[in-house]
Amino acid sequence: MPPKEKDIIEFLKNELEAKYNVNNRETWTHQDFLNLSGLIQEKSGIPISVSTLKRLYGKITSESVPRHSSLDAICVYLGYKNWYDFQQKKGTKPLKLYKPRKILYPILKIILLVIIISSGGYFIKDIIYNPVKSNLEKDFVFATADTFGIIPHSVILKIDITNLKGNNFWIKHPERKANILLNNKDTVINFFLRDFGFKSIALYQKNTKLKETQIRTGTDGWIGLVSMKEESENKVTYNSTELYNNGVLTIPEEEFKNNIKLLNFDEVRYVYANKTPYNLDRFKLETRWRYKKTDGYDICERSYFIISGTKGYISFPFGNKSCLKGLVVFIDDKRYPAINNPEHFSYKHNEWLDIKIIKNNEKIEVYKNKHLIISDTCKKNWGTFFLTKYQFIGNGEIDYFRLYDERDSLMLDFDFDEPTIE
Repeated sequence: MPPKEKDIIEFLKNELEAKYNVNNRETWTHQDFLNLSGLIQEKSGIPISVSTLKRLYGKITSESVPRHSSLDAICVYLGYKNWYDFQQKKGTKPLKLYKPRKILYPILKIILLVIIISSGGYFIKDIIYNPVKSNLEKDFVFATADTFGIIPHSVILKIDITNLKGNNFWIKHPERKANILLNNKDTVINFFLRDFGFKSIALYQKNTKLKETQIRTGTDGWIGLVSMKEESENKVTYNSTELYNNGVLTIPEEEFKNNIKLLNFDEVRYVYANKTPYNLDRFKLETRWRYKKTDGYDICERSYFIISGTKGYISFPFGNKSCLKGLVVFIDDKRYPAINNPEHFSYKHNEWLDIKIIKNNEKIEVYKNKHLIISDTCKKNWGTFFLTKYQFIGNGEIDYFRLYDERDSLMLDFDFDEPTIE
């Protein structure tokens, strides 16, 4: 007897948990789900929201089955071709998630016959001539603009599909579950993303993907972002001139406290994301920052540092020892739980962290306060420098950021003594 739908979904959940390998799923935090979402999208190329994963594991109450595209994304991450392939290899018949009752079949046949007769054969003609299929062979405009120096996180789409037949055109949002319906075939659309970097955006007609394109969001200089809770587009943005305070980059203390009162507060990020010619195949990076303890703000303090090229990246966390569970070090597609080395990734309140990263074409090393904490092979060329980000659950201060090439020549130098926008 083939397994029931809920049993097959449970097989998928168990295999995903084993692949992710971060503690027990009952203890997964929002950050764990966020990391998992990123891994699935990176492997499959299909965006999947944190909320979808939380519903799958019962963190959000829901009776619905995940969308077919979400199941495909998870299965690709697990090494299968798609959801159908997963079911086949598990020895089951592919599920029909929506199965009409047999008693309805005669009624449906009668209705179909009436439609065919009353339409004078046009119904059959529409089946033979599929406008969606014919649109795949036509030229149209679906282009994006890199959004450097405009509103942070803003995406600009130029669309001209006036020569395409039919309707039901929509855009798949790269981060959110909600899609964008197109009411005008010749238009420019602006919308927002939660994070910087490379994103895929696709144009669909009904359920057929007509075209996919990529976009990069970035900044002209350093910015600070106070973000709301998960999947919210609302945020407060600070530019470079508002962040320079007594030789460090930070949101002023009073501003930070006001944001706590006014917002459904989540995190602060300081970001520099820009096009550069600086090669990250071999480099040295030095930076200094700290988590800033705020009176009256009781939270499990954590911070993350990320440097990314156009082809590779490293991301690693710090926090007090009680907050390391579930935090992960990422080096491209490699991942290591920070809790395995608590001394390496923990620090005290308001302690300054002096971080040095050295990468050549063989390995990468990371030092914290002159102590080696990460050493691993890293033969991948990361392309050119694109982004660095400091992320705090709470607030933080950055003293300096310096990036050197393989000859020890400065490529980027930010001391934050004076407000300068590149």
